Amino acid sequence: MFLELVRRGYLPGQTLFFYKTRQNREVDFALKPGLGVERLIQVCCDPSAPATLERECRALAEAAGELRRPPCDIVTMDREDSLEFKGVTIQCVPAWKWLGAAPESRPA
Repeated sequence: MFLELVRRGYLPGQTLFFYKTRQNREVDFALKPGLGVERLIQVCCDPSAPATLERECRALAEAAGELRRPPCDIVTMDREDSLEFKGVTIQCVPAWKWLGAAPESRPA
C-alpha cells in the first residue's frame, strides 16, 4: 500500500504520514496533500476477528475525531462493506479494488 501511495504521487513526510493518536493508537496512513488530512487508511489482511476489527476501527475513529473527520478506509484482502464505529463511517475495501486491479486479475 505504501508503494502504491507513493506511485500515486504522495510523498513520505510531506503528503503521506503515519499517524499516532493522543491515546497512542496507530493509523497506517494519513494523506495530507493540502492544509488538512484528506483520508485515513488502515491496512489489515483479515479483519474477521472481532478484536482485530475493533482495534483497527478504534484507531481510525479516534484519529478522525482529532483530525476533523476525514474519510476512513480499511484496506483488506477481500472484505467490502461499510460500517459505523463511534459515529465514524469506515469503508472496507478489498486490496485488489483499492489498487485498481480487475477481479479476474487478482491472485488466487
